[in-house]
Amino acid sequence: MTVDDMSELRGRLATLAEEAVPTAGYAEVRQRAGRLRRRRVAALASSALVVALGIGVAGHGALPGLGGGNDTALGALPAGDPGRLASCPARKLPLPTGVRSVLVNAADPTGRYVVGDTTEPDASGGRLPAHPILWDRGVPRLIAGASGSAVAVNSHGVVVGENTGTNTSLPIPLSGSAWIFQNGKVSALAPPAGYTSAFVSGLNDGGDVVGYVSGKNSPLTVPVVWKAGGPARVLAVPGSLDSVLLRGIADDGTIVGDVSRVGGNVVYTWDERGNARMLPAPAGYPGGDASTAINGSWVAGYARKEPAGDQTAVRWNLLTGAVTAYPGMAVFAQINAKGVAVAQVVGPDGKGHEADLADGGRVISLPAATKGTAVAMSVNDDNSAVAGYFYVHGTEVGTPVVWSCRD
Repeated sequence: MTVDDMSELRGRLATLAEEAVPTAGYAEVRQRAGRLRRRRVAALASSALVVALGIGVAGHGALPGLGGGNDTALGALPAGDPGRLASCPARKLPLPTGVRSVLVNAADPTGRYVVGDTTEPDASGGRLPAHPILWDRGVPRLIAGASGSAVAVNSHGVVVGENTGTNTSLPIPLSGSAWIFQNGKVSALAPPAGYTSAFVSGLNDGGDVVGYVSGKNSPLTVPVVWKAGGPARVLAVPGSLDSVLLRGIADDGTIVGDVSRVGGNVVYTWDERGNARMLPAPAGYPGGDASTAINGSWVAGYARKEPAGDQTAVRWNLLTGAVTAYPGMAVFAQINAKGVAVAQVVGPDGKGHEADLADGGRVISLPAATKGTAVAMSVNDDNSAVAGYFYVHGTEVGTPVVWSCRD
């Protein structure tokens, strides 16, 4: 990627109009520093959706009786009434005192905790430094002693995040410092010896953290694991000259990430012993694929027909080996333990739309704000709460919301 390409990418990031980059080099690291998944999803569509994939909801299969423009909800289906759905009204989350604009990044599997960060304009039209926020049962707090973005939170209220900046003296011209918030304190997640920058991307319920590091003498990103927040351990990579971006870690220690190869990314998982396994791309999409999340036996992400071409959301089942593409849906942002995902759907008109899924599931539109984009970032494990935000283009204001899906 040339300097001009990087300049163009930065401009597109600033307007939320970039496309996902299929290689795990500088551009993708820069996207991560710019709130990778949130930016990518926001750029791709104008409505947020919850996706019932394959297993349906609450143990049911396909969701019958759906169609037309009134299907706006997805919730747990009571036994004996598979056709009835809950409503999913959007509730605005309160903001900390003095904060006007926030973007949500993640929530824990129970829905109790939500994390995001401030996105406040400054007097010159730029951005003030971001500050991470934690909501506990809807009550917000700025995380004192931390700066930058809150990336993930678990059901114990442990938060991991990162603070990033630009350093043109490095092969990857980006500097980063990772941190963890637990027991009321913020501590550094230091890179291993020989590396200068650390970035985080995932956290499980046991407190294990995954991310990647970079150094002064290499243009590659190197995957690392902080076991229960302890010292960083470098993860072995299939192919010694490949950059790797880890995306998440399941509660059993399984890790998912993207390995950069000629022609596009490939998705790998690593078990707790460090054994690597490449996940297959869906048929008809040879242009590279990427992961965004892992939960239990499910991996979510996207794939491309060619390196710079159209992309589709993808779900992998680690137990059965099945890989399924969902054309018309650009990317899954997150997936829960039941295989239910949140996504953005792009129609022929470039706007979000409702669509059937090939395996009998259904995409259900979530209520959106009158103006701007609705972005869903997380769905909890019983499908009752979806965390995300409304974003109004032009005003650059983000409003944190939770869609509450109830019977």
